[in-house]
Amino acid sequence: MKTRLFCLYLMFSIAQSMMAQLTSLGIIEDSLLAAEHYKMLFSDNSLYVSSSRGLYQYELDGSSAEWKKLTFTDSTILDFEVRGDTIVALSKYQLTISTDGGNTANIIPIDSIDPTWQMVYFNNTLCGLVLHPSDAKRIHVTQSSAGLSYTDDGGVTWTKINQMSSPYLRYNPLDDKYLIGYGIGDIFISKDGGFQWERRNMHGKLVHDIAFHPTNKWRIVACGQLYAMSDDGGYEWRMIGTQDPRPDSEIIPAAYLYDVIYDSRDPMILYGADETGYHDSQIPIMRSTDGGFTWETFYVIDTAEPTGVFNICMKDNLLAIYTWWDNQVYLLDVDAVDNSVAPMVNDKGDTPYYDLLGRPVAHPTRGIYIKDGKKVAIK
Repeated sequence: MKTRLFCLYLMFSIAQSMMAQLTSLGIIEDSLLAAEHYKMLFSDNSLYVSSSRGLYQYELDGSSAEWKKLTFTDSTILDFEVRGDTIVALSKYQLTISTDGGNTANIIPIDSIDPTWQMVYFNNTLCGLVLHPSDAKRIHVTQSSAGLSYTDDGGVTWTKINQMSSPYLRYNPLDDKYLIGYGIGDIFISKDGGFQWERRNMHGKLVHDIAFHPTNKWRIVACGQLYAMSDDGGYEWRMIGTQDPRPDSEIIPAAYLYDVIYDSRDPMILYGADETGYHDSQIPIMRSTDGGFTWETFYVIDTAEPTGVFNICMKDNLLAIYTWWDNQVYLLDVDAVDNSVAPMVNDKGDTPYYDLLGRPVAHPTRGIYIKDGKKVAIK
């Protein structure tokens, strides 16, 4: 009886703690006919999420408690960027540019960007765009089969560049002339703002996401079908591992990660997530505290059905997590998780250990557990 009461108390304590750390922002009105590259980002006091039915905004300042659909597009959003009131969204058939927060928009058909870009290209292939960090009129649009085009005047005129064919583009936040293209087994690097490109072989492995070090512009982490790190801006890569999906261990040298992001407040900390959930209906959020070399399970989200993570992004202490199948968006307060964990311990005594879902663990390895009603971290 005492054991049962303790377990009930433990489960209640865990639930209260997890509720304080994790907040659901609700469900995106979406279909399961997903875009190839769902995306989510913070801008000012809002969180933006792409979907197969358009672009959604959630205001985090408390002025609204629900998702607002931006009405300038209803089709699948393949990629988007936000800079203040400027929102640029790429859909299957058009590029949409709004300069007033989505109230009105300029519609640019795909074949106006490049006459060779037929609509069929954008139905089943990977596409992306990137907006210059300080010049909202400078936009690059790329497609894995048709190449790269850019505009300097907000979409009035376009110039094609045939040297780069990766579907995803990112500016190095510490150098606005440094771009990286990725996504199809090669890395493309431009040091002149996107005019000239150099190719680097990634051994044919899909790179789904990259993360730039917040203070060292030469350090980049890449994840997907591989996990790799570069210390020279992407020219040479240290292959830490090529991972099998959904590892069983709590601590692994290099986790299978679908998305990865640095904590801008501490460059030694990175967070990552897997596209496909494992362990039934649990979503593990991974964390590295040694700059990305080793990873551990930092937090586990329990969902009604098996699911996974489309995308993560971060602002200050808030990690936003976009899950698939149920199309939920969560905010995880990473500081609250850390503050609820006791100091690192080596003790593995007779007192039972429980995982973060309240289940007994017979042989705990390194990670976060519940013992004597408190969270502890075993090292």
